Amino acid sequence: MKNLAISFLCLFFLSCEDKKCEGVEFWNYPDGWSSLESRQEKVAALQIPENILFCLSTEQLMDLCLQYPLLENLFTFDFIDDGFDQLFFEFNGIRELFKRTDAAKYLTERYNKNIQNLLTGEPVRTSIFKFDALLSRVESKDDETLKEILRSLLLGYETITMLEVDNEFLLPYNFFSRAHIILKISNEYLEDIPLGKSNPVFAPAEADSETASIINRLSYQLCDYCNNVEADLWEYPEVTIPFGWVLIPKLDELQIPENILFCLSTEKLVDLSLQLPFIRSFFSSFDWISYYGTTLNPCVQYLNIFYYNGIKELFAKKDAAYWLLKRYNDEIQSFLDNGGWSGTYNPRPSYLSPLEIMLTCVEYQDNESLNKEILRNLVVGFEAVLSKKEQNKENIFVNYWARASIIAKICEQCLPDNEILLAPMFSLRDNDYYIINQISYQLIK
Repeated sequence: MKNLAISFLCLFFLSCEDKKCEGVEFWNYPDGWSSLESRQEKVAALQIPENILFCLSTEQLMDLCLQYPLLENLFTFDFIDDGFDQLFFEFNGIRELFKRTDAAKYLTERYNKNIQNLLTGEPVRTSIFKFDALLSRVESKDDETLKEILRSLLLGYETITMLEVDNEFLLPYNFFSRAHIILKISNEYLEDIPLGKSNPVFAPAEADSETASIINRLSYQLCDYCNNVEADLWEYPEVTIPFGWVLIPKLDELQIPENILFCLSTEKLVDLSLQLPFIRSFFSSFDWISYYGTTLNPCVQYLNIFYYNGIKELFAKKDAAYWLLKRYNDEIQSFLDNGGWSGTYNPRPSYLSPLEIMLTCVEYQDNESLNKEILRNLVVGFEAVLSKKEQNKENIFVNYWARASIIAKICEQCLPDNEILLAPMFSLRDNDYYIINQISYQLIK
């Protein structure tokens, strides 16, 4: 009887609600609001009457919020979250919209429609950046709902990037919204974002390349995109490398697509970095000295961070050192098994030298034990070359330079002369070789 009574009361109140909403189809903002003098008067005039507000469908309410005349004020704040706080304080429509459990569904559907319109060239009803901003405020305890929003925003990012549609204006809002949704899935990801909540991406402002890569990587991974992509099967396209050093245009052709890049295992990234068509000649002594005639430092910077996204992503991986060291040891064994470099046309047919240079680029703050492990492995590589009686300035210089770089990370005062790190190719003195060997063995005891 009790359950029957409750059911009867529910039906009664629902019936009353239906009757109260009879005849309510839609509502428009009143004319003349803009002629009012004070902001308070304008805000009051733009409130949706409560007898209308609770009768509107979620889609109708969403349309009214998107048409809210003062919505543009949201984007005049230095920090858009401050603008949202004011918007939620002033406008009852936006407060009601985000109370609706199906708000995310309608906002996402309309956002996807606008993205589709971009692709087909149709006019976009509402500026995409407004949806980016509104989607960032969706709250849900259901991770799948948040991931669905993230998938839509990721599609928006790919479309805007591909079509180059107002990139400088639209992309900051896209990164802003994705950063917020990622943190709602798990606030632990804040540790991955440089400067945390102080990062300009939360303003929003243009994301720097490091922040953009982190947000893109997390987006692809959290959207389970990588489960449907056989990323580790990706190979470089056929590219003809011309004689000489016109590498920047060719590096553009060899960039790994982002939807592949962020799904690659660290082991595959090491392989792809070593499989760059020019990687061995890039680090070979003859090409190097003919082009730079100076130190290895500009070479590392040239390839490592500034131009090739595969190596840049590799060094963003927390397990980069492990896989580089594993590959380096495999190369040492291969070197020993194949009799060293003797009788080979290429002075560096193995990947020992590229790997030695890459190992100097691994940066983990204040990790002395890791640097000592790298140094220990570089000494093993050095001894492997010695065992084949192939020590000469040409094929051992990179190892000495790499060890000097690692020594400087472990103990800046250990090297009596920083000129060792700045020495031109093959110009180390016999005493420099002796010092590097002596310090190496002392540090790895």
